[in-house]
Amino acid sequence: MSNRSILCYVTLSAMVMSNRSFLCDVTLSALVMSNRRFLCDVTLSALVMSNRSILYDATLGTLAMSNRSILYDVTLSALVMSNRSIFYDVTLSAREKIVRSILCALVMSFRSILYDIPLSVLVMSNRSGLCDITLSALVMSFRSILCDVTLSALVISNKSILCDFTLSALVISNRNILCDFTISAQIMSNRSILCDVTLSALVISNRSILYDFSLSALVFSDRSILCGITLSALVMSNRSMLCDVTLGALVMSFRSILCDVTLSALIMSNRSILYDVILNALVMSNRSILYDVTLNALVMSNRSILYDVTLNALVMSNRSILYDVTLSALVMSNRSILYDVTLSALVMSNRSILYDVTLSALVMSNRSFLYDVTLNALVMSNRSFLYDVTLSALVMSNRSILYDVTLNALVMSNRSILYDVTLSALVMSNRSILYDVTLNALVMSNRSILYDVTLSALVMSNRSLLYDVILSALVMSNRSLLYDVTLSALVMSNRSILYDVILNALVMSNRSILYDVILNALVMSNRSLLYDVILNALVMSNRSILYDVILSALVMSNRSILYDVTLSALVMSNRSLLYDVILSALVMSNRSILYDVILSALVMSNRSILYDVTLSALVMSNRSILYDVTLSALVMSNRSILYDVTLSALVMSNRSILYDVTLSALVMSNRSILYDVILSALVMSNRRLLYVVTLSALVMSNRSILYDVILSALVMSNRSILYDVTLSALVMSNRSILYDVILSALVMSNRRLLYVVTLSALVMSNRSILYDVILSALVMSNRSILYDVTLSALVMSNRSILYDVILSALIMSNRSVLFDNS
Repeated sequence: MSNRSILCYVTLSAMVMSNRSFLCDVTLSALVMSNRRFLCDVTLSALVMSNRSILYDATLGTLAMSNRSILYDVTLSALVMSNRSIFYDVTLSAREKIVRSILCALVMSFRSILYDIPLSVLVMSNRSGLCDITLSALVMSFRSILCDVTLSALVISNKSILCDFTLSALVISNRNILCDFTISAQIMSNRSILCDVTLSALVISNRSILYDFSLSALVFSDRSILCGITLSALVMSNRSMLCDVTLGALVMSFRSILCDVTLSALIMSNRSILYDVILNALVMSNRSILYDVTLNALVMSNRSILYDVTLNALVMSNRSILYDVTLSALVMSNRSILYDVTLSALVMSNRSILYDVTLSALVMSNRSFLYDVTLNALVMSNRSFLYDVTLSALVMSNRSILYDVTLNALVMSNRSILYDVTLSALVMSNRSILYDVTLNALVMSNRSILYDVTLSALVMSNRSLLYDVILSALVMSNRSLLYDVTLSALVMSNRSILYDVILNALVMSNRSILYDVILNALVMSNRSLLYDVILNALVMSNRSILYDVILSALVMSNRSILYDVTLSALVMSNRSLLYDVILSALVMSNRSILYDVILSALVMSNRSILYDVTLSALVMSNRSILYDVTLSALVMSNRSILYDVTLSALVMSNRSILYDVTLSALVMSNRSILYDVILSALVMSNRRLLYVVTLSALVMSNRSILYDVILSALVMSNRSILYDVTLSALVMSNRSILYDVILSALVMSNRRLLYVVTLSALVMSNRSILYDVILSALVMSNRSILYDVTLSALVMSNRSILYDVILSALIMSNRSVLFDNS
């Protein structure tokens, strides 16, 4: 064996003839004798002929003998010839030798090889190896390599690797690497990594990194990241950074970011930052930003900021800004700000501003501010302004403003103003003004005026008079009067009167009156009246009234009333009311009511209501209700509802419900629902549920469902599930399912699964299945599987199986298999 020329000749001949078994024997012999030159010849020859299997044998053999020098030769040879597959085999096999091969690859700029190495190292959690890669790549400015490392680390959430990478890049001011890193982390929503970048950059005052980071966050609308930058910059008094964030947000119209900046600056009383925001917003006419500033300043009672906004807006004649200030101040009842606006506008004779203030105050019913406006106008004898106030109040039926005008005019004996009010009210038939006259007459005990109003209203069928009667009766607790009004209105079908009774009774929490109305309406089947009661009770959150309606309707089997309650509650998201309906219906076994609730909730995608129905039905073991939920959700493809049903049933071990879900989904070929069932069952190790899915799928020959079961079980190494699938398929002679199991197991190198299939097939003398195993193993050169088949056949004296192995090996010229059988 020491004659090298003979060995070289033998090796070349064996290669030409593709006789792998002989070469394997030569390689092993050379390894035993530590004949490095011979192995080098084998390696070079194999590389020239691209014979990967030979090199693979040499590599494995060398690893077994810890012969590092041979591996080095293989690696260098593969690098020279750009044979990536060989290098990949070496890298995966040789964990200890990775660092050395990486340095060689860096020197030779082999990016594809380096990409394989980081992935392998990441899988093996070899942090030191990656640290060497990162530092080396940084020194040599290999950006593409670092980008691969970053993406790989992000995929497996390996924060320690990324942290090393970030610090290294910051130390050498490698901005483009961090930019790639930031964008990658943003795409994957990995906030902790970005937080590390921000803090590190702040420590070393690296503004360019933060600027890239801010722009990326703006593009991705990641508000939490920007909020972190803003807070950090404020803590460190880094104004330039905040200015960049503000300008960037203004350019991109990101209002939420500016709101965060404003709030942070207000908390720290940093007026210069706010001033920058205001000036920039004024220049760009960005009204929404100023509105945020104003609201925040009002919350903190920061008057100086608001004063700046007001002065700047007056100088620039920016009316919209002043309008925002006014509205904001009205919302917060900040009277001093409004007073400044009013005085400034009066001094400048700016009537349009005062008109805006008045309209805003009317909209918000801010009486105290209008009172100031009115007094100022009276002092200055500005009649035109008061006339504007009066007309505006009449248009909006704002009675309190008119009352202020009237009282002030009376105090000052200004008859012309009162005359204007009276004439305007008469022209517009404004009853509220007349009501003010009535109240004043009552205070002055002027009965004749009231009597005239009453008589006139009766003659003209004026509903307002009845309203006055009802209010008086309620104040005096005169129930008999109200009862007379209610009965008369019911007989005459006068809904407007009843509506007044209901509203007033609700305001005064007079339940006895409402109860009379409800009973009368039920006796007379007056649905519109009940609907008024329901809507009003919902608006006022008066649950006791609604409960009376529900109970009364249930006793009388009045489904239309309950349906109104349900729809109204859904519109207003009143969950407690719906819960009462559900519980009441369940107690009375009224399925039609529940069905209405389910359909309505599905239409409105109100998941919480459906969840209540499901839980209640599960507690009461009411299968028909759950079946309705399932069918409805399937029709509407509402996966979240089905998921709730499945999880709830699993928690309660309610197998019949899950069976309904599975069968329904199979009938409708809804694979996503079944996938949720499978995943849920796997997580909870519910073997019976998976068995139901498997049997159902087998009966319907639904292969895709079984494939999901197999893949899921393989990923979770759940052998018992696979065993059930295999046995079921064998019993039904379903070869395609077994073939999926075999292929999946081969891809994942799951030897135990194949062993189960082989033994099961041998016990049942199912030759076709074994033949599939043999062919698959031969195609993939998986010798261990063939070895198991051979041994099993020998133990059981099954000659036909051995004969198949031998014939297959002969057809494929696989000498090693024949040698094993011998």
